[in-house]
Amino acid sequence: MKTLNRFWLFCALGLMIFAACHKDNAYTSSNPTSPTPLQTYISGDSSLSIFNAAISRAGDTHLYGGSDSVTVLVPTNDAFRAAGITAATINSMSSSAVDSLLRYHFINQSANLKTGTYTSYTSELGSKVYGYGGSTDSNYFNGARGVRVAVPGSKATVYRLNSALGVPYSTGADYLRSDTSLSYFSEALMRSGVNLSSDTGWTTVLVPTNNAFRSAGFNTMAAIDNIDSATLRRTLLYHVLPGEYFTNSYSGLSNVGTSIEGSNINIGTSATGATFTGNRNSSSTGFAGNNVLAGSNTIYQPINGVLMP
Repeated sequence: MKTLNRFWLFCALGLMIFAACHKDNAYTSSNPTSPTPLQTYISGDSSLSIFNAAISRAGDTHLYGGSDSVTVLVPTNDAFRAAGITAATINSMSSSAVDSLLRYHFINQSANLKTGTYTSYTSELGSKVYGYGGSTDSNYFNGARGVRVAVPGSKATVYRLNSALGVPYSTGADYLRSDTSLSYFSEALMRSGVNLSSDTGWTTVLVPTNNAFRSAGFNTMAAIDNIDSATLRRTLLYHVLPGEYFTNSYSGLSNVGTSIEGSNINIGTSATGATFTGNRNSSSTGFAGNNVLAGSNTIYQPINGVLMP
């Protein structure tokens, strides 16, 4: 399953990249003989059993065993299952990979979210997590909605997430190579010579899946190779947005401008989130996956259509 393979690579890659940032005593603990309120909350909620299984698999009970003000991002069972992940999946993974995942969901401070804007926080893994302030049940981390929970007797703040966060990739090329459902897009990049990396701030890339290309009439890699290179380049650049757009960031927008190509993309809404319509599209397209971070300033968002400038 595509999502499951991506999840495995998130964890494995995160372990390799951020091993140097590993801290054994992230959440100050005096080795209490009885569970802390935070541990009791996590282990006592049946809707968090997969997350609890991850803690056991990684041997990371100590992360949640202190009394400091920390922020814990907890994907619910429904969030994990939506990604094809069960307790059995967790237990089949290496303990180091699960540890990497948990540390990316742990911020060793109180994350004071700013209303209406994203702020970066350093995770216990060492990589950045981006938090957005809203109402109690409408906060976001990397585009995943989080419901804030106060744990009685604890200084910790818990956000129950509706989607598990993936450990960032070191480069966009690493991400695209890892996901076989995006191989047509990768081929188009190579064919056109488009470079998606940016040295001038945030970039958001809307990435058509293989099925999106097929629906647009490009049924094979050869079909993509036969597109006029100038046309292909313009089409790809039409999917590149200047700025930091997580999936929730399109709310309230009617259009968004592309970076180099220059034309606008029309923004709409649906029950599942934002929709996008190109200048020459007869219908809109939506998200086909979650936000994926790569490098220090790029967000990738799979979509289920090809936008036509």
